[in-house]
Amino acid sequence: MGDKKTIWVVEDSTSAMALLLLKLKATGHNIVPIPTTDKAVERLQNSSERPDLLISDQFTDDENHKPSKITGVELIEIAKKAGIAANILTSGDDLVSEAKKAGADFFQKAGTDWPEKLKTRVIELLGQVQTSHQVSATR
Repeated sequence: MGDKKTIWVVEDSTSAMALLLLKLKATGHNIVPIPTTDKAVERLQNSSERPDLLISDQFTDDENHKPSKITGVELIEIAKKAGIAANILTSGDDLVSEAKKAGADFFQKAGTDWPEKLKTRVIELLGQVQTSHQVSATR
């Protein structure tokens, strides 16, 4: 496999995060778990560190069950403006058009095979990111 990419995974459910980490670590990339969308925004604003891909749940709560101020779709908009590939996770169909407008590569968390489909899509997305970086570098 080529360069290791960095993937930020924003998810407040410990069981969903464990499953995401298990599947995504199999891609061979660096996986950074972040518990809330607010913490992800804070990290983007206060650090020079940037992921190659950001995957976010739509709604996250902190450890005190207080909802984040920023939704996953809003985080996707911020990431896309910063040139970061982004993906949204949700259990409903209601966000499809909103997520597409934000520039997300939409993925629905449903059914028994969603983790494997997400892993496959991540591999495809990071291949596109690498290809676009290679094209930019040759110009």
